[in-house]
Amino acid sequence: MNQPSTHLTIAEKRRLLAGMPADDAELVSWEDRPFSIQQLSALLDTEIDKATADGGTVVVFRVRHRPFGIVEDHQDQFGLLRPELLEGLRDAHSGIKAVGSPRGEIIGFAPRLRRAADGMELLDELVRVMKRPIVIDGLSNLIGPRIGCAVLDDENKTAEDLLSATRLAVAKTSAGTVGAMFEPDQRDRQRSRLTMAEALHRAVVDRTLGTRYQPDVHLETGAVVAIKAYAHWIHDSRVVSNQELFETARRANLGLPIGRLVIEQALRETYGWITGGLMQDATLWVNVHPDEVLAPDFEKAMLNVIRYDERLRLGLELTENPVMDQDYIYGVLNQLRTEGAAVALGGFGTGYLNLASAHRLPFTAAKIDRSLTRQIAGSRASVKLVRAVADLAELFGLEVTAHGIETQDQAKRLMEIGCTIGQGFHYARPMSADDMKEALIQIKMGRRPF
Repeated sequence: MNQPSTHLTIAEKRRLLAGMPADDAELVSWEDRPFSIQQLSALLDTEIDKATADGGTVVVFRVRHRPFGIVEDHQDQFGLLRPELLEGLRDAHSGIKAVGSPRGEIIGFAPRLRRAADGMELLDELVRVMKRPIVIDGLSNLIGPRIGCAVLDDENKTAEDLLSATRLAVAKTSAGTVGAMFEPDQRDRQRSRLTMAEALHRAVVDRTLGTRYQPDVHLETGAVVAIKAYAHWIHDSRVVSNQELFETARRANLGLPIGRLVIEQALRETYGWITGGLMQDATLWVNVHPDEVLAPDFEKAMLNVIRYDERLRLGLELTENPVMDQDYIYGVLNQLRTEGAAVALGGFGTGYLNLASAHRLPFTAAKIDRSLTRQIAGSRASVKLVRAVADLAELFGLEVTAHGIETQDQAKRLMEIGCTIGQGFHYARPMSADDMKEALIQIKMGRRPF
């Protein structure tokens, strides 16, 4: 949700506060009407001035939750909390002032606390009350909260500082850690992430983002049966890991342009290897996140690649099984499969898969996750597990590729359970286009580079 700026001049704060009550007795009536985040910020700055004058402190909190009608909808304004929720918040601290957004966010503060340690105590209480079911219109609801708190201190001196700090604190939470306090080094990490995001954006715009290639190999013959293309980025004289690159791209909303750039570069190189006589044909695999499939021009762009040359088959590896918009995403991928694309589910055997809807899955291939491949050289139980995953893929009529092969023993065990295609450091690490071309030349000369 885009927040309006909370940076106000003194004159603006005075105008906003002019319509607000001056004491707690009147504050109840003020909470009976919606108001903006700027008004909350202005009131918070007033409480900060009071706390600074009398040696106390203020704790600000932010709660993100499932939006289902616990806040009255007032378009883009923050609005009135349902009484049931406000009552719960005041179980944590009787002086809490809070507003909420219909999109699933509550922002508030507890004024006139005496010490910074009260912030942790308030967070514990907020977690306790917000995890309880809230009964609204006779129905019991769990709102799934994520709570971040920040305390007035030398790091956070203004309302704007505190509101920003709660956003960073919420980012620390997870399914297992519902609440978190702001820590000073979070701003340094945030600045570092922003710097990386800006650098990645420049790399995309300037087309300096590179591509690396890793072959899918026939485990018995060593023949290259397909090629996987990855984005490759060097930042501050170091190679950024795939995971860090993915997270930076996600935060900067750059997943789609990066995916298109990788396809463009890989298509050009692979087509050159085919026309140069190094390969008769090729399947070119690229990673695709479900969000990319939702892009309005995704299907058209992929059809252009599919129809580029009949000797080059596009392979789309879905990085995760979609939870939202599944019917639409499957529909697009099914259409592309009909047009000739290969479609694979990455991390097969480790994520959620609804077997009841298996008949409508768009996949032609399954990529067994590297975490399972590592286990195959272990106990008999581990071998049975990987065999069961491979058998399940074959039951669906999927071509099976094992990812993450690092030893000959793993390759041998995979062949024993019927898996014939693999990828991993045992054969080749991701390499530049020049190195991939040299490997193909070696194969053309009858040598076995993998």
